Amino acid sequence: MLKETWLSPPNRIIWIKAFRERAEVVTIRDGRKFKLRYSTQTIFGEKKEMVYVSPLRDVEFCPAGWFRLEKVTDNLWLTETFSEPRGESIYQVLLREFIKTGYAGVDVKEEWPALEDRQSATLRQGFSSAILAAGQAGRKLEVRTIEGRVYLYRIPKDKYTNE
Repeated sequence: MLKETWLSPPNRIIWIKAFRERAEVVTIRDGRKFKLRYSTQTIFGEKKEMVYVSPLRDVEFCPAGWFRLEKVTDNLWLTETFSEPRGESIYQVLLREFIKTGYAGVDVKEEWPALEDRQSATLRQGFSSAILAAGQAGRKLEVRTIEGRVYLYRIPKDKYTNE
């Protein structure tokens, strides 16, 4: 039997029910099982309820990622077009929030205390991947590690254009 995509419309019905009930484990239609971990993340001073979805067992490849509960418990999530992104990493969420602020730069652990337990290399890789995923908006950003601390910076306009 071919595995259907984990966020197919029929599977989304299973997911939304699990999210609403705050289930700890969910089994989708093809039998794959995922664990769900809920937490509150502070993103630029605003608390957001999040859920992290990951495979229950180690597998060769299986999707994982952070979702905002506000979005994935709303009935509109059931009808989103399937070509839309299927979950974002926490780094993508935080990077988008950083872009909106207009800040020149931040120490990521100071800005987001929930990241305090993560290693610098992990933070650097996560934000570097998020910058690549951001496309044109990411072209104006960079991640730097200075004395073991990880920083997000906006690149000054004269550094990324010929102006």
